[in-house]
Amino acid sequence: MRRHVHLLLVLSVLSLPGLLLPAADIPRQFRVWGRKAPARLGAVNVRPNTYGLESISIPKDLKRILPDTNLQDPTLPAEQQSLAFLPFPTHPMRFIYPETRPFPEEIARPVRTFATPGEYATLSFAIRSQQDLSCVQIDLSSLNNPQGEVIVPRNHIDLRIVRDLPIRPSAEKTYLLAPRYLESFDEFDVLMVPAQRTERFWLTIKVPEDAPAGIAQGSINISCRNGGQQTLTLAIRVLPFRLAVPDPEKDINFQILCRTNDSRRATYGRHCDPGEIQRLFVDMAEHGINSTNYESLTPAYKRLEDGSFTFDFEKSGGTGYYSLNEYMYFLQNSGLNGPVCLYNGPYSWSKYSAARYGDIGSPDYNAFLQAIVR
Repeated sequence: MRRHVHLLLVLSVLSLPGLLLPAADIPRQFRVWGRKAPARLGAVNVRPNTYGLESISIPKDLKRILPDTNLQDPTLPAEQQSLAFLPFPTHPMRFIYPETRPFPEEIARPVRTFATPGEYATLSFAIRSQQDLSCVQIDLSSLNNPQGEVIVPRNHIDLRIVRDLPIRPSAEKTYLLAPRYLESFDEFDVLMVPAQRTERFWLTIKVPEDAPAGIAQGSINISCRNGGQQTLTLAIRVLPFRLAVPDPEKDINFQILCRTNDSRRATYGRHCDPGEIQRLFVDMAEHGINSTNYESLTPAYKRLEDGSFTFDFEKSGGTGYYSLNEYMYFLQNSGLNGPVCLYNGPYSWSKYSAARYGDIGSPDYNAFLQAIVR
């Protein structure tokens, strides 16, 4: 059965300080990601001169509630009781909220993972402030083997901060702050953290294609103007094999549906920039996808009296924004060099096409798809 994959769109890309390699060697995925969210996130009642969460006016009749997370302050040994903040690793799939406390055994533990050569690996860590923190900075090193040789250069590590938004968990007049998007955390970004708050950071590591098997290790240095500095170990185990090439039939069913580009004039919750398409294709190719299916991938056509078709591949004949030739050009530039899949049902592309090309699975419908391929 065909697998549908939903992409999580990241909002930012980092301008990395202290690059060890030329800019051209920065992984392609990092180069196509965005950087910052719009300054004003609130659709209505936007607060002036504010950014991100602070720009959203929360109705006064909503009560903030606590999330389902660890709310117990850890019992600290004597050497940790005077620390201005508590750094700790977090599993990327675990929800971390501003109220989340670390468990005692997590504090100051290494941030580590494993991956194969050429793979992207995700890690995350957080800090729990024990006092108001001013001008928090994060400095990352390259990852080196025990002999000191660089295995993962610094510009193969992307650093972001996890941003929260107010979320309504139910129909009741309540809300909570929950993690919702990532932004670049640049060298000169200013981060102030009030006391008793948890801030989470997100790392993406691109293991070089020629990385040898073994453990590569570096450091995460966390410092602030008034709270000293602490260092976490950052490590990755490079496995001695490569990931298998995926089956082209397990492709991504790609479509950007929004008010901007859907000729059916359907109603969606947002506008979008159709120029996202090639950046998304690069992201897919960097994660090992080798083929794609665009639900609206049909050229403009005419059906002749003898039942055959003529096509104009420079014009879109479906609900898509781009022509088939443009789409194929994007695939080539992005590195998606596998087959382009056209399906004859039962997916939504087939449903919208059936009215024009014949019933799904009918001889007329199949003839239309075959004519496009030929």
